[in-house]
Amino acid sequence: MNPKSLAKIQAATPFLQWFRSCFPNAIQNRIRPYLDQPYQLALKLMDCCDGSEYRSLAEIAVAAGVSKNTACQVLGALRNGGLVSISSTSQGWQPLAVD
Repeated sequence: MNPKSLAKIQAATPFLQWFRSCFPNAIQNRIRPYLDQPYQLALKLMDCCDGSEYRSLAEIAVAAGVSKNTACQVLGALRNGGLVSISSTSQGWQPLAVD
């Protein structure tokens, strides 16, 4: 993934969090196709690591239908923006609760 797209994702973290927390899934699914591709991908990866349990990078990549490298880059941009957390390489990724 190119650095410009990753920077867009990181800069959009407040919007991405707002979008996911304010709209029901049915509305999100209608709006998402109109968002820029980097935002669609970031939201998809965030969806894949939702839940109370940590998910591995490989699990998230498979669920999102992207390579592990792309998943790692996007999750890194989200982490830098404060939206996901990594506990350790053995536990994996999980979304953070952000106000």
